[in-house]
Amino acid sequence: MNPFLLQTEVRLASKLIMPLKLQLRQLSLKRFRLQLRQLKQTLDCT
Repeated sequence: MNPFLLQTEVRLASKLIMPLKLQLRQLSLKRFRLQLRQLKQTLDCT
């Protein structure tokens, strides 16, 4: 196995993975905010 080739593949993979991780983080943030809002509403109702 060519180590240089391996490095290039790893670099390509991380380039692809990084945006996915960012999207996931934004998604979980949105979900977290939604849950917080719902929690506030249920607390206000009682």
